[in-house]
Amino acid sequence: MSHGFGIETWVDNSKYSGVYNLGRKHDFGTYIWKDGSKYTGNWQENKISGIGIYEWLDGRSYQGEWVENNMEGVGIYKWLDGRSYTGEYLDDKKHGYGIYTYPDGRSYKGQWALGKQHGEGIFVTPRGEQRRGIWNEGKRI
Repeated sequence: MSHGFGIETWVDNSKYSGVYNLGRKHDFGTYIWKDGSKYTGNWQENKISGIGIYEWLDGRSYQGEWVENNMEGVGIYKWLDGRSYTGEYLDDKKHGYGIYTYPDGRSYKGQWALGKQHGEGIFVTPRGEQRRGIWNEGKRI
């Protein structure tokens, strides 16, 4: 069983370089998937857990907290086109308070549930005008 720092490569060219504990990815390491996506950060018992950054091949990235391979806690998700979300996650979905910003300056600041705007929020126009409201499953009511 591997213990300490190691490098492992699979037949599909996926690669892990980092710390092992009793043969499992544990503590800190970098995993590169066969498509080129990459995670660098904390691991626990072979699962992404703790703080880390995941970078997709298409330019998206998430930097923040993870629990058992899911975005969970607080993090920042960015898209290549300039969109971003900074806030809370639960089970890989936006959940709790967060701020979603568009490239043109619009933003939504407020509550999220299961990946959608849900609850009290403020929509801000590119000119800075604010519209308070209640959202239900992604739609303002």
